Amino acid sequence: MIGKTMGHVLGPLGWLNVKFVAPVGDDIFGETSGITIVPMGPTAPKPAPHVAELPTFVCLMLMPAVALPQYRAMDMGPHSKTLSAATTTICMTYYGGKRYRQHKHIELRLGPRRYIVLLWPDSVAAAPLAHMAHRLYILCMQPDCDLSPLFALADPLQYPQYAATVARAIYVPQRENIQFGRWLPICNYIDCKDTIFSAPNYEQTFARAGLDILSSPEKLQLLMRLVYDRSKEARRLGFMAGLWTLNPDAMPGDVWSQIEDAVKRRDHMQLCDLSKHAEEGVDKGQFSTAATAALGMVAHMVPVQMILPLLRLTL
Repeated sequence: MIGKTMGHVLGPLGWLNVKFVAPVGDDIFGETSGITIVPMGPTAPKPAPHVAELPTFVCLMLMPAVALPQYRAMDMGPHSKTLSAATTTICMTYYGGKRYRQHKHIELRLGPRRYIVLLWPDSVAAAPLAHMAHRLYILCMQPDCDLSPLFALADPLQYPQYAATVARAIYVPQRENIQFGRWLPICNYIDCKDTIFSAPNYEQTFARAGLDILSSPEKLQLLMRLVYDRSKEARRLGFMAGLWTLNPDAMPGDVWSQIEDAVKRRDHMQLCDLSKHAEEGVDKGQFSTAATAALGMVAHMVPVQMILPLLRLTL
């Protein structure tokens, strides 16, 4: 994808990704230049600088502005109290310095990638605002930089109403001729060849079902709950939502009554999962194919090695 276009922050092929050639240093904090990404006035922080003044960053505007939990304003921004912050722009770059330690920040270690994130008051927006406008800086500690920290900061387990917005948010690049790519986290843990992630119709079927889960606050929260809590109650709710393959209340080996239930709910994907269970004669439940597709997009944010045996990776 080249040129000044727009698209989804998270798409069927994964997170929007930019590969940088060389890292920037501490001059982004004003050490050797006249521009600092976090300008301070005599008594209060000034709005973030115009994106034209940040040539080493890739900056994007978000539609809609993505709200973050109130605590983010304190733990990664200049504020001394909680407040409702909306992410209106994101600026990211490949960073190799250390001066970030002098500012409020959060270091995110998400799977194989590491990010330094800072939140700063902004003065521009591309969509209606419900909260105070802020810019999110993502300083990547590796050449590949993606937008998944926005989802992690929203917290899909505790604040699914915020995180679900990220899965449908649209980005608008602020510079032309930037080469964007896509990153699917699950492929850092498994060989995606011969799995649902390489199926010929993946984008129209499994990916779409996965995105529908991630963009639904109710299903997203339940999916994250199942990652950490596979109690009978959680699995029962997961089955009814199409996230878990077997109903824990059903009699062992009684797959057909569950197939009838899936037919009534018109859940085609769960119906296929149950039919496969009937063929294999398996009584132990798993994450459904749709849930597996969703988890594949956020695999670096969960204990994926622990749940790999529970993912339905093949048809």
